[in-house]
Amino acid sequence: MTVAAIRACAAAGVKHIAVLSVDLAEYPETIFGAQFSKIEAAAKEQKATIIRCPFFLDNEWANKDSLLGSGQFFNPQDPDVKERAITVDDVGAAMSAAIISPHLHAGKTYCISMPLFSKAELADAWSTALGKNVEHVQAPFEAAKQGLMAAGFHEWQVDGMFEIMKCAKELKPASVKDGVPDFRALTGRDPMGVVDFTRSVAGVWLPKIAVVTGANRGLGKEISAQLVARGCTVLVAGRSLESVTKACTEIEAGSTGKAHPLVLDINESASIVNAVAKVKAEYGRLDILVNNAGACFDDGGNFMATTAEMITRDQLMQSFDVNVVRQVEVIQAFLPVLKAAPYANVVNIGTIVASMTVQSMPESGLGKPIAYAASKAALHMASIMFAAALKDTYVRVNIAHPGWLKTDGGGGDTGSPYQMEAADGANTPVALAMQGFDGKSGAFMQPSDLKGTSIKPLDW
Repeated sequence: MTVAAIRACAAAGVKHIAVLSVDLAEYPETIFGAQFSKIEAAAKEQKATIIRCPFFLDNEWANKDSLLGSGQFFNPQDPDVKERAITVDDVGAAMSAAIISPHLHAGKTYCISMPLFSKAELADAWSTALGKNVEHVQAPFEAAKQGLMAAGFHEWQVDGMFEIMKCAKELKPASVKDGVPDFRALTGRDPMGVVDFTRSVAGVWLPKIAVVTGANRGLGKEISAQLVARGCTVLVAGRSLESVTKACTEIEAGSTGKAHPLVLDINESASIVNAVAKVKAEYGRLDILVNNAGACFDDGGNFMATTAEMITRDQLMQSFDVNVVRQVEVIQAFLPVLKAAPYANVVNIGTIVASMTVQSMPESGLGKPIAYAASKAALHMASIMFAAALKDTYVRVNIAHPGWLKTDGGGGDTGSPYQMEAADGANTPVALAMQGFDGKSGAFMQPSDLKGTSIKPLDW
């Protein structure tokens, strides 16, 4: 069928063809080699690009129940034998690169893979990603064969897969070739490795644990509710146990998710330490931290009436302590549990009011709360500094401007068409909090940036 398709494309005038093949195409005496050596011969007649793929590491999803349960995965391969694998996403990237640039890749054969690894190394990667001890169990080939056939594979397919494993053990060149250079030649980047893969999958499998500060009301409560609705276990943090317990009851009403109270006063270092200790003891990790707690001390919080002329030293000091210094303290304190997660998202609540560019535009119409705006601008910078400091970790730090909201902090409902409901404002920080493994860091997002995402955008 594949050979016929190649020839039909050529007969129809298709100028460039890309074909997926397998490592063992070099060995026609093997089951898969017998098939793909014929396919490659037809492909070479048409100067096609041939991309040889090893096992897809995404097959590890089949081990989900045993990995999360007993902490074991079964495979007949020796634990220390190095083998080739690739993710499906990276196969797609390589194939699309070959199609997009035929002048670079036509007539060439590429053998792609992630860096070689062993089953023992895969077990170590799973252990770190899942936060538990994971063991590779070397199953007898016959038992593994019966298991795969019971799962629906044909006998010849199973025998073909086992031939690949045996070729790797015998160190046949095509089975142990490092495919990173070929992948890089196609895409201009390195493929995902086994450590990143296991973390990306663990981040999907494990229920997300989130802490939202200042969450007993307003925006923080709405963020918590939306995270609960997305299946997260949310620790609703605030200064008063009574207020956050009440908020949890209201958030959980009609939802299948979980909200738990967490006493956390960001103005008290001891309270921050105690909150981190509670998260570590009960969950061992933290996937999401939303720094929502903050305050405006300008002229009693009146955004529109305050000016730089009237600000006091105490108001400036209070603003920077709460909106910058304490935010940094909270992030630093939670870093150990954030780093224990497969990957983690920190979201700091910023504001367009803190943009020097926008504030310089007379037509912007923004209020001039100097203490609030200057402290939030400093928080924006601190966020970028955290993103830079954590660039080699799996913790991302971003800034969300939720919009001008109808909350106590936003001044209530003034009737302005530009003022938003708190539930709509929560969309932006939630979008950053729920980023996947390949999410951004050091970025600023506002409601208009949600266009093109799965979160409902707002035109404001």
